Amino acid sequence: MQKKLMTTSIALLLFLGVFAYSGPKLVPEVHSVTSPISSVYVTPVRSCCILPSSPSTQVVVNVMMNLTAGQIINGFDIRLNYSNYWTPTQSIPGVLQANAGLGFNFANNVFSGRDPISSAACIDDIVVISNAICGTDDAVIGQVHLAQTIIGTPLSGPLQNQFLFSVTFNVKGIGSSLFIVERAHLLNPGDNGPDSSPQFVQDVTGAAIFGNTPVVAFFDYSPQNPPSVLAGDTATIDASASFESTPSGLVELTQPRYSWNFGDGTPNVTGSSPVVQHRFLFRGNYTVQIAVSDGSTGQTDSFKRVIPVLPVLGGLEVIVRTVEGGTVGAVVVVQVHNFSLPNASVCANCTGTINAGGTVVFRGLSPGLYNLTLTGPTVKPNSKQAMVYAGWTQQSWVYMTQLTIPPPDTTGLEVFAIVTVAGVALVGTVMVLQKRKRKRMRGNGPGASAKSSGGKKPRFSRR
Repeated sequence: MQKKLMTTSIALLLFLGVFAYSGPKLVPEVHSVTSPISSVYVTPVRSCCILPSSPSTQVVVNVMMNLTAGQIINGFDIRLNYSNYWTPTQSIPGVLQANAGLGFNFANNVFSGRDPISSAACIDDIVVISNAICGTDDAVIGQVHLAQTIIGTPLSGPLQNQFLFSVTFNVKGIGSSLFIVERAHLLNPGDNGPDSSPQFVQDVTGAAIFGNTPVVAFFDYSPQNPPSVLAGDTATIDASASFESTPSGLVELTQPRYSWNFGDGTPNVTGSSPVVQHRFLFRGNYTVQIAVSDGSTGQTDSFKRVIPVLPVLGGLEVIVRTVEGGTVGAVVVVQVHNFSLPNASVCANCTGTINAGGTVVFRGLSPGLYNLTLTGPTVKPNSKQAMVYAGWTQQSWVYMTQLTIPPPDTTGLEVFAIVTVAGVALVGTVMVLQKRKRKRMRGNGPGASAKSSGGKKPRFSRR
């Protein structure tokens, strides 16, 4: 039971650490749900047709989860971004406004009946649940953020189409609004052993769109090697969810045409197929744009979003704690060594010092098995192995024994102090005696007064 509580506490600390984290992201950028690994995605993928003048001006979106076999979770931390947001002071009219008054709906979600703890509950930078927070890096507007954890036995995969939460949006204008899962942390707490290592589950994400224009263009994409689109790999880009918005509801496009600009300098691609495959040769953030036209109405729409392409490298975040689960209050040096490469050696920039938060991150590592060696003047040396995956930053927790440092030997200092005090006293005594002697000498000298000679005038001898 104590180990379970410690693991849960570590999970909560990990979430709180994420809220305060302002450095590089620990998981890959958003990407499509089409993948055999775990996923966090939005439903419905497309919603439409509601106008600001409609009898009902609200649209509800759900955040869902698939968990693969072999994975366990006891928490999630999800941030959902929405574009073309509406504010009363915005000069350009927006489309949607998140309804903070209604808050989150997570009744009957995947943690139902387990008394989940909501550590973050934020809609457009407004806390909507008591005792929860907004993350330090949460967006002021255009973002909703919910994080929950449970205590006790974690949930086990495989799990399909599991509900996490929903949010209601008010329709304020004409246009479209894209929903992207900007953060998709599913927390695997690890086992209850002495070397438990909580991890973020590798996952992909799925986007969605709301639109109320005659034609609504949209695409999502899938990596060839999940969880990320990697340089040199082929990404599948799918615009088949584009649609017509009519007063009677959503209608599929008739004889549509698609024109693609991949943002990397390659020629545009035009055709009738909504699905294309494209290879991005180099790492970078590519703004991909599509123009969609409907053959029956002649109506068109355009849509663009960024596809991040990562190098064929990975990262490793080393988190160090004491065996009791506390922070190590000492310097710890970490070295990583790749066992998967021939003649592997400790690479450049693969030695790091644990910071005040107890973590150090290594980036640009070739995928493979790594050995971690940890040393420090006040900790017992330790080592551990960890896998590095392309396009992903893996967490590795290491628990270290702090050594009891004996108090310094002050015997020499004490002797020095005694000698110093004695010396000072001796010097003081000598100075007093010398002062008295000088005084007596002045009293017997030629300048002595008559009083010092018993009231008689002094006698002077003649020679």
